Amino acid sequence: MKLKSGKKLLGALLLASLVGFASLPAVSAEDAAPADGNGPAVETREPSYPAVNGHYKNEAFGMEFDLPAAYTEDAGNKPYMYQAHLTDYNMGLMVLMQGRKAGISDSRLKEEVKQVEEIPDQMAKGSKDVKIMDKKMVKAGGYDTLQFAVRGEHDGKPFISVNDFILTNSATYMMSFLLSI
Repeated sequence: MKLKSGKKLLGALLLASLVGFASLPAVSAEDAAPADGNGPAVETREPSYPAVNGHYKNEAFGMEFDLPAAYTEDAGNKPYMYQAHLTDYNMGLMVLMQGRKAGISDSRLKEEVKQVEEIPDQMAKGSKDVKIMDKKMVKAGGYDTLQFAVRGEHDGKPFISVNDFILTNSATYMMSFLLSI
């Protein structure tokens, strides 16, 4: 993924989110028992990455990323919002972008980072069906990024949502992956 400033944002952010489970060790029932009394034998496998079939590029907001081979774009996409269904993963992707005509100062950006850090707590407080699974501030490509995951229910159907808020002086980006469970 690239941002307008020209700096790269954690090259594998999108791809890693899509194939996060691909790099988990594969363990069979026989392997779960100790092989020689020293612990379980674990077969590991190399991660497999999906074939890239599509490429999203939004020049107005300076964002672009690759999409896996099997995806369907939402017909209602707008310049500030992109939605797709990632068929192989039965997962929804939504990207929201909010640009600024004039960049903001570093001190104002720090204030916005503090406000964004409260979003997961507000989501959980606003619904008894939403629970925070993980929440952390990280630097991704030099940008302050809030990463959080929530678990909840919508219309009686359980879901997990993994989210990244990326804050820059010129724009704010939100990427959300939604998985029905």
